[in-house]
Amino acid sequence: MKNINIHKIDKSNENECQLFVNFPLDIYENKKLILYHTQKVKSMIQGKGDFDLFLAETDSHEIVGRMAMGKNNEILDEKNIPYAYIGLFDVVNDYNVFKEMLDFGKKYFSKSNSILFPFFKSTWFPYRFASKGFEHYNYFMEFPDHEYYSEFTTKYGYEESYKYLGSITYDMESIITDNEYSYHKALKNNIRFRNLDKSRPKEDLKFVYDLTVGNYNNKTNRFFTTISFEEFYGFYDGIVSMLDSEFLTFGLNEKDEAISYCFSPPDYTPIILGTSDTVTGFIPKTAATDKNYRKMGVMGGIVYLQGLEAKKRNYKYAIGGYTDERLFTHKVMPDSLKWKEYTLYRLKV
Repeated sequence: MKNINIHKIDKSNENECQLFVNFPLDIYENKKLILYHTQKVKSMIQGKGDFDLFLAETDSHEIVGRMAMGKNNEILDEKNIPYAYIGLFDVVNDYNVFKEMLDFGKKYFSKSNSILFPFFKSTWFPYRFASKGFEHYNYFMEFPDHEYYSEFTTKYGYEESYKYLGSITYDMESIITDNEYSYHKALKNNIRFRNLDKSRPKEDLKFVYDLTVGNYNNKTNRFFTTISFEEFYGFYDGIVSMLDSEFLTFGLNEKDEAISYCFSPPDYTPIILGTSDTVTGFIPKTAATDKNYRKMGVMGGIVYLQGLEAKKRNYKYAIGGYTDERLFTHKVMPDSLKWKEYTLYRLKV
């Protein structure tokens, strides 16, 4: 493919933004899954941030790639220089187009030191390509990509890479038995539990936001930065309404204050795809506990309760996704198997 034109689009132009958002529909077979994610991307690019949107086109104006490029001044490298980033990246299966897009990005960021790829704004947003485990389907809330993305990146060359692991367990009974002691320990510590109150989702999600922001950092959670609650709440647009309340569970102290949570959505992928109206697994995805209430059995108590609910529903598996390999020093779940691998790359400018 020759004569690729890469140009910035106007983020205020609805038609141009729609071209950016809809491009993946041209290069993925699973249109229903992509349609679900296009709404998320549309919300993302309407948010705040120092970034621009680009389309790659042929001479005949056929779109062959898209990417967002920007900087987050809160994410600094070892020289205290802000990382540049290239994200929301999609491209046709043509290495030359891929290379032209990254070459363009390097030239665009010629005054920077390094580029995180694929990365968009912060770790709250999509980042990392799947690099192993392509035989497994994309589970709920997993951002889709193509196998050739990681292959092309390796061919292109990178300075450093950061790996994340996905795991799966079919030992559902052990999720309950391994955490039962923690549940009773929490009760003895005057902890009680409750599920998401769908009559006040925004209030409950504010608890999730506060606990996450207050207990995550960029040492244990690489490249972590805070975002506004408004942006955070936007992630759950369309999810809360379909979410089973039992899989967003809070631990409460004696004052009924939320001091822990675990968000473990059922794997709604079959419903989104229209292949089944039955869910058969769930995804312990995000969790946090106030530092003053750790080692009191709170998180184990939540997992115990969610495990009981999963058993009641006859779920067959649990997926733990996106664990930084530095933190994968123990089994995330009973009898857990490494299932998928994801990679974030650092490109030298």
